[in-house]
Amino acid sequence: MAHKGAIANSPLQTYSSALVFIPARSLIRRLSKEEEPQEITIKPRHSGWVRSVAFSHDSAWLASASYDSTVKILDTSSGECLQTFSIGKILHRILFDINDSYLHTENWHYSS
Repeated sequence: MAHKGAIANSPLQTYSSALVFIPARSLIRRLSKEEEPQEITIKPRHSGWVRSVAFSHDSAWLASASYDSTVKILDTSSGECLQTFSIGKILHRILFDINDSYLHTENWHYSS
């Protein structure tokens, strides 16, 4: 709940910013097409919900991990997808290392 204050103060901006991370073929995405902010040019376009995002330390890249078991690396200045990795499993967290040389991933396993 670290961002509770920002969300409470700007709920409409939070909602519209989140629209770009909804799966491309979902009903919600199609119904909300008119509400999608045009100012946001970086759109990962996964077929599943986005689980985690990370910016490189210099903010040149955005990485997104999705429930479709892919990771996409996007150029933040152009919005172009530079690379898509098919991971084969859902990643719960991604982050760039301090030198932006590696993308660290976490996959949580639960046992009962």
